[in-house]
Amino acid sequence: MRDEIAIVENVQVRAAEAFRAAHRALREAETRERRAAETLREAMQASARARVSLGVALLEARKAWPQRGPRAKGWGDLLASEGIDDATAWRYMRLAESPEAQLSLTGEGNVPTYAALGLAGEPGWSDAPHAVEGGDGGDAPPPDRDTWCTPRWITEAIGPWDLDPCANERSHVQALVQYLLSRGEDGLALATEVTADRRVFINPPYSDVMPWVQAYRHTRFCFLVKFDPSTRWFTELLAQTDLVLFPRRTRIEFEPPPGIPRDGGNQFPHGLFFARADDALPEIRAACFTFTVPRPAA
Repeated sequence: MRDEIAIVENVQVRAAEAFRAAHRALREAETRERRAAETLREAMQASARARVSLGVALLEARKAWPQRGPRAKGWGDLLASEGIDDATAWRYMRLAESPEAQLSLTGEGNVPTYAALGLAGEPGWSDAPHAVEGGDGGDAPPPDRDTWCTPRWITEAIGPWDLDPCANERSHVQALVQYLLSRGEDGLALATEVTADRRVFINPPYSDVMPWVQAYRHTRFCFLVKFDPSTRWFTELLAQTDLVLFPRRTRIEFEPPPGIPRDGGNQFPHGLFFARADDALPEIRAACFTFTVPRPAA
């Protein structure tokens, strides 16, 4: 009898030890996650203030170049030398002009978002008052659309995410983890390890969208893709989507690689497809038309 009791007690001890070890591991992981989130928030504010400072510098530098004439092209060359496209530079300057942003540089308050300033749906540089005639052109090769980036006003308005499996070195997406093909990382292969509760932002290579839809449709995704109901991937994506957002008054102007000129603007409407409607922050909702995907009755 004593032997049986001892065996039972030994099993209980091992079970209790395993439980406590697992609980400690969870608490340690949650602590690391909280610290990472705090670090990310601090880094985001530091980055936002740096954008304001850059906007101030751009406003001052802009005075050195004429709006028109043979020397006007130098302004575009200056931006290209730093890998900044004209639409982003224009938004930096508009941001720096706001009293709220200027106040943030003194350490008082946070930098306002583009959406809060009414800039999220503004036109690109080429349509704005700062426009310069005689931009870059020439015999540039057709742009590689798979390497163009989501504009900063969108990445700010959607907030931070757990994972960006389609990142590159110029990405503005605020993600705890980024996978870069240039580093030999395979965002598609990673999908099998991503759990359903992970929040994943995906602006996939438009040359082949379907594999990304199939790989990440089980997650809390936000897909930024063309609104193209004629495709099979669109049907599959919509079946897993709760909410679709379309920017107001503008089409999304993606950011080309440094030195690659824009080619007349984006010709296609795009949408943000959210697997979970509550992952769409008020900032991005304010800049977009909102469509809730109807579900068939059970």
